[in-house]
Amino acid sequence: MPLFPYIKEDLKMVRVSLKVLQQTMKMKMGATTSPSSCYFPLSQLQSMELCLVKDLESYPEERLQNLVSLRKLKIYNCEELGSLPWIANLTSLQELSIQGCLNLTSLP
Repeated sequence: MPLFPYIKEDLKMVRVSLKVLQQTMKMKMGATTSPSSCYFPLSQLQSMELCLVKDLESYPEERLQNLVSLRKLKIYNCEELGSLPWIANLTSLQELSIQGCLNLTSLP
């Protein structure tokens, strides 16, 4: 699967590993015309849905801090997920939906 740093509206990940998302977030985005046009990968993403993602629990918190435009987050059936400490960094988040995450024990 190719990397997807420029996606803006919707990202749905179903029955996958977060490896591709991790690689995308590690990308260095350069300015094309001026330094002010430089931005972080997925910084314009507005909606993300994660379903049956196996390694969500081990996802590094610092990688998600660049999701500054994320307004909607849906997490379904991620059985390994025990906590979401990184969710506090999503300052634009307006809608959160979590279902079927049976090991989830705490939210910030």
